[in-house]
Amino acid sequence: MFIARSAARIRRVRIAFVTLGILPCAVLVAWALHLRSTAHRDSLRRGWQQRLGVALEVGSVAHLRPGAVRAEGCVLLDATGQRVLELARVEAEAAAVEDRLTIDRLCCDEHGAGLLAALARDWLYGEARFPRSCVVDVADFRWDETAPAAALRVECVAHAGSRAIRIVRHAAAVDEVRIVRTWSQDPGGAAADHVEIEASCSDAVPWKIVAALTGAGRTAATIFGPRAAAQGSVHATWEGDSWSGTVAGRITAVDAASCAAALGSRAAGEATIGLDGVVWRRGRLSDGTIDWSVGPGRIDGRLLDRMAAAFGSPPRATVPTAGAQESFDAMACRLRIGPGGVQMQTAAGSPGGLVTARGMPLLEAPAAVVPFDRFAWMLAAPGTTYVPASGPGAWLMSVLPGADDEPARGGPQATNPPSQGGGGAF
Repeated sequence: MFIARSAARIRRVRIAFVTLGILPCAVLVAWALHLRSTAHRDSLRRGWQQRLGVALEVGSVAHLRPGAVRAEGCVLLDATGQRVLELARVEAEAAAVEDRLTIDRLCCDEHGAGLLAALARDWLYGEARFPRSCVVDVADFRWDETAPAAALRVECVAHAGSRAIRIVRHAAAVDEVRIVRTWSQDPGGAAADHVEIEASCSDAVPWKIVAALTGAGRTAATIFGPRAAAQGSVHATWEGDSWSGTVAGRITAVDAASCAAALGSRAAGEATIGLDGVVWRRGRLSDGTIDWSVGPGRIDGRLLDRMAAAFGSPPRATVPTAGAQESFDAMACRLRIGPGGVQMQTAAGSPGGLVTARGMPLLEAPAAVVPFDRFAWMLAAPGTTYVPASGPGAWLMSVLPGADDEPARGGPQATNPPSQGGGGAF
């Protein structure tokens, strides 16, 4: 049987086959190759980098489903180009009203903590830059390679006129941090900004991490030594131009040598600092109790004499020579902060002195309240002849109660007003 052929019909069929079959397949192949290309990866990296404001390195990118991307080999860099945080795998998904990030593992040292704290501040104050809410889940979170792993969840919620960050860490206990910022404008156009922080931490956090998260600076991060760790609770509010709040907890594994080095002196031993209801208003301490205890150790004799002079205790019978150190069995005291000074008491179980050796006190507790300026002289560098203008002494005077602070209820009262002017160096 003869089959009729039409050249035009065959041509139309071939064109339809190429148009409907081969071309879509070629487009899909080309698109798939583009998604796996270096150019597409760099395009995504630049977009993420511009949005976060942090330099990034990305090893590879895979599209899991519409709106969901998996990036591997991610590295966050600081302003100097130093590698700060390394993330082996991150999955990002854009939902209807929020972005979701899932991270397999995150090891965060003090440098990474500082970078993450900066990102959190940028999100709190960047309504235009970060308009959407965000949820971050970390399956394996730890402060360093030796620390136990814990699950971490970060929720960043944005509403009109307010923003909030909630951080929950599931370890031996549940630690939680809440940060809420609200702002408004009065009819005159003046802006009012209010920030409230509520934090509770049962597991010890390395002190260098705490310093990095709070932006305390390198000096504060190293003053307690490399092994110091903190735990407790904090409630703080920012109103106007200063912080107020309360803190309770303790700092363990404090290196006495690092603390003494900040004073230009020497010591040895491991200390524990306890904070009981410490209150600060408008950036200055106003009330509370601080406990300080050190086990067996050594202390520079000249530092011991500076402490005795600052506290009004009788001087020791022997004059210390340069470099001489006194061995002690224990150094323990309780400091009660009040409006007129600091009341110092011996710790419970102490045989009667702030510093004891061989069962005898090397430094007696002062009978009267110690004015604040005497503490500044104690912390001043040896040989200082004027009121400390820098260093630990100047910092202490900037955070202790000022002359216009209201008396705290139940606080100690000074028997004599704080001395004015320079005075002699201790």
